[in-house]
Amino acid sequence: IRSDIYGSYSALQTNDAILINGVARDFDPKELLVAANLVWSPVSGLDLGVEVLYSRTEYGVRVPDAKAFAVNGRTIKSDDAWTGRLRIQRDF
Repeated sequence: IRSDIYGSYSALQTNDAILINGVARDFDPKELLVAANLVWSPVSGLDLGVEVLYSRTEYGVRVPDAKAFAVNGRTIKSDDAWTGRLRIQRDF
């Protein structure tokens, strides 16, 4: 059995601002990513595993929500996402 845990953090600060309703605001996005996986090799060349990933993105200002902006003009200041994956891999 093998496992990994990894993550990253990124922050971008610019001297540029975007204009929102006539007011200059800093966009300055930040992103956090944390992931873990667990892999079992019952026989040589066969891997069975599971992976989970969490990400969070934050902005200095509210931005259009890509999923709902066209429908109702919704904006967001942060977004969270979970991703999961099951893996079956055979190497020859």
